[in-house]
Amino acid sequence: MVKTRFAPSPTGEMHIGNARTALFSYLYAKKCGGRFILRLEDTDTERSRPEYSEAIIEDMKWLNLGYDEGPYKQSERMGIYREYLDKLIGMNLVYECFCTPSELEERRKIALKSGKPPVYDGRCALLSEEEKRRLKSEGKPYTYRFRFSTFDIIEFEDAVRKKVVFNPRIMGDPIIVRADGVPAYNFACTVDDMLMGITYVIRGEDLLDQTPRQIALLRTFGAEVPRYAHLPLIVGSGKKPLSKRDGATSVVEFREQGFLPESLLNYLFRLGFSPLTDKQILSLDEMAEMFEIERVSPSPAVFDFSKLRFLNREVLRNLDESRLLELFGKSMDKRGQSVNRDFVKVFKEEVFTVSEIRDASAFLFDDVFNPKEASEKIRKSKFFTSTAETDRIFRIFTESLNESGFDEAPLRKYIEQTGVKPLSVFMLIRLALSGREKGPSLSDIVRLLGRDKVRKRIESVLGYL
Repeated sequence: MVKTRFAPSPTGEMHIGNARTALFSYLYAKKCGGRFILRLEDTDTERSRPEYSEAIIEDMKWLNLGYDEGPYKQSERMGIYREYLDKLIGMNLVYECFCTPSELEERRKIALKSGKPPVYDGRCALLSEEEKRRLKSEGKPYTYRFRFSTFDIIEFEDAVRKKVVFNPRIMGDPIIVRADGVPAYNFACTVDDMLMGITYVIRGEDLLDQTPRQIALLRTFGAEVPRYAHLPLIVGSGKKPLSKRDGATSVVEFREQGFLPESLLNYLFRLGFSPLTDKQILSLDEMAEMFEIERVSPSPAVFDFSKLRFLNREVLRNLDESRLLELFGKSMDKRGQSVNRDFVKVFKEEVFTVSEIRDASAFLFDDVFNPKEASEKIRKSKFFTSTAETDRIFRIFTESLNESGFDEAPLRKYIEQTGVKPLSVFMLIRLALSGREKGPSLSDIVRLLGRDKVRKRIESVLGYL
């Protein structure tokens, strides 16, 4: 059975790149009728936080990426890692390293300055038992390093990058257990993948150089090596790694900005992968059916925020009324306002994200609308010719109001008689009612405000002209 996993470290908010990894891992498992696992790799005791673990679980729920097993937490599996460390000790495939962080950093700088790769030189692998006993008796802390440099060439077929080859002899011996007894990423990850029966590892290309170390450990334990797919980085403007300067970078930021999970998933699905369909908005089931990991491009994927905004608008426009009532209702609750079906019908055409609804509809509320500012905008508008003409247009308009909106006929007659451009007439009324040149149609504005409020606003604006 195919088994994939999403294994984030809860050291911060879920990055959008991690969300794509979760999506692709989920889709591959579903396409193959397999199982998808969530594992929280929280062994970084200094940076991991319970609130970040909870946030990841919440993000997965919001994205609708349900997992079949988990969430497993590595911090609850320490005894398992100790057991497998003991096995490596028994095979003489690890050794104690007494080098301090400052010593290692100094050697790294010297290696870089001399043009050599900054890898561990293996000096502690040569310590005698007597020297190790002495150092331990002095209370000197030590880590465990895996004798990776003793392995032959390691090559594997990556689904995205094809054939990949590494030479362990020039990569050094990695630390697999830190001085505090906590397993390092490579070790805990490998043991878990082995015991959880992971058959396909889909992750970012930043972890590509960790793969040969993990393969060596798996072979040491006699375990089956999973297939790998290392996804390209997501980049922003200038094809540099996506950063805060480009805009939102985490799932929670996109959620707070009013993006919908459907739009975010559909956009991420196309980052590095081109589905063979013209359909713009796909369900998760449709994505799973179309997904082919071998067709993911190895080139960096450029994140275009404007494309995501347009896609989000399309998703909004196609949502059913009940969902829109819920989404707009929650957003408007923050300013103490309720919404109805008429409100939803009008404003779903006006916004790109849910959070924009408050600003888009703000003119409807008297605590926001300012008649003095509206009158000033009218005077500065290219559509304004004189106070007398504007007053006449407004009077004809208010007389044409009825229970369902207003009758355009009297205004059309005035336009025909005076030769005034229709755009000028209707734009002046729009400015008087909303203070804006853009937004819903005039008939929608009148219907949403209601006849009494429309009359009141017209009179208030006229008082300042």
